[in-house]
Amino acid sequence: MFNNQGTGYSLADIAAATGGVNNGWGGEGFGGWWIILLFLFAFGGWGNGGFGWGGNNGSAGSVAYDFDISDLKSSIASNGSSIANGFYALNTGLLNGFADVTASVNNGINSIRNDICNQELSGLQNTTNVLQAINADTIANMRNTFDLTTQLNNMSA
Repeated sequence: MFNNQGTGYSLADIAAATGGVNNGWGGEGFGGWWIILLFLFAFGGWGNGGFGWGGNNGSAGSVAYDFDISDLKSSIASNGSSIANGFYALNTGLLNGFADVTASVNNGINSIRNDICNQELSGLQNTTNVLQAINADTIANMRNTFDLTTQLNNMSA
């Protein structure tokens, strides 16, 4: 029937053709007895006044009387505020934690920057000392050259 391979009927085809499918209402015969029980307990109650509506002992009246919406509303509002407070505390904790991490990173970067500046300053001081030594040697060499030139000039004269 719905078999594309052309080899015959499948088990689902046979079950559909023979009526062997349970439709959820009890199958063959009358399987809807649970609906009657549902209505009996829902509207009949357990006695003391027929359908449960007469007298103070009826099940529907006592259930409606005991069920207080204001308690339900207050507990939902309480849960809502507890959840909001929890998220607020979580948010505050995360913000404080990230602020501490940021402060630590900034302190580390400042420490590295100070170390680099100190190294460069000491390097500059060393360079200045070397340059002063070179200048002193250059001046001394120029004086020696001048003195030699002066002596040579005196000798030639």
